[in-house]
Amino acid sequence: MAEYIKADERAPIQVVSPVSGEKAFSLQELQKCVEGYVEAIPLTPELIMCVNEDGIMLNKPRNTRATAKLWEYRPSWKGTSIWGDVLIATLVEMGEGGEED
Repeated sequence: MAEYIKADERAPIQVVSPVSGEKAFSLQELQKCVEGYVEAIPLTPELIMCVNEDGIMLNKPRNTRATAKLWEYRPSWKGTSIWGDVLIATLVEMGEGGEED
């Protein structure tokens, strides 16, 4: 199950799955989550953070919870912030990788 982390800290982190009932999110679902074009940031070999690639230019709010997760998984990225809503999903949920039973 993927985590949907809104930039608004008052909003709870939601556990979500593809609306279609499929194993992978559609591009449209990913774009809806991040409110725009999707940039995928690998956190681990199996975990991907999807962000709005134009988050800074679109003046999206800083997502402190997603930024903290990025720094936790990728310490070398400390100092880099995430802007806007994000989805953290597995490779399978992204339509990549092997089949999960």
